[in-house]
Amino acid sequence: MRLSRHHWLVIAGGLAFLLFLVAGLPARVALRWLVPASVQVSDLSGTLWRGSMATAVAGPVRLGPLSWELSPLPLLAGRIHAGIHGQIGTGQARGTIDLRGGGRFACSGCSYEGPAAGLRSLVPSLRGLSGQLRLDITRIEVRDRWPTHAIATLDWNGVQLRTAAAPALAGLPTINLKASIAADPVPADGRIEALLQDGGGPLQLAGQVAFTPPGNYQVNARIKAQPDAPAQLASALATLGPPGPDGSIDIGMSGSL
Repeated sequence: MRLSRHHWLVIAGGLAFLLFLVAGLPARVALRWLVPASVQVSDLSGTLWRGSMATAVAGPVRLGPLSWELSPLPLLAGRIHAGIHGQIGTGQARGTIDLRGGGRFACSGCSYEGPAAGLRSLVPSLRGLSGQLRLDITRIEVRDRWPTHAIATLDWNGVQLRTAAAPALAGLPTINLKASIAADPVPADGRIEALLQDGGGPLQLAGQVAFTPPGNYQVNARIKAQPDAPAQLASALATLGPPGPDGSIDIGMSGSL
């Protein structure tokens, strides 16, 4: 049976009214249906459409305070599209997220600013690292737990020099790092390359980090102490490998996140 324009308007009006009722539900009621039992939330206020919570805890990940603003129309297509603002540890995070079925996730205009160690619950390999991060994600799309698009920049200042098997080296000046990713789209093999460079300070650095599924990384870089850097920095760098004629050292390391 072919529906007339009048019937489509009635259906659309009914869906809009239903959406209005759902979106107007108190957050403490709505999130009982939407949030998995494994996620613990506290002090919910507002509505499904616009609300806040004091904390959200899922395993080692703890967020909060957290506020959101939900877009109603994507709900009709089974998507969650929302603006989020909250804390991860003592750092501030914000952005627009889009959740879909089939393990698909997208984030645009997202950022994090705060201590590097504040992200250790999300990225355990950051545990114990120093410095302040500024991460700006223009766009990232994830499917089956791996990005299909990734455009982002990173500024990491005040990093203490350390090796993979040793704690931070005492008495050395901190260094500043920058990184950028422009994988739009990510190649079919999943390889994502991040360009590295120094952000000023006592260390010269240039190189790249290559990420491959399911979470491996390979670092290849060339580092060198600036002419006015403290002598102990050049001595510490020499432990990483033999310097070339210009004093620079090629380093390579790999691991998994």
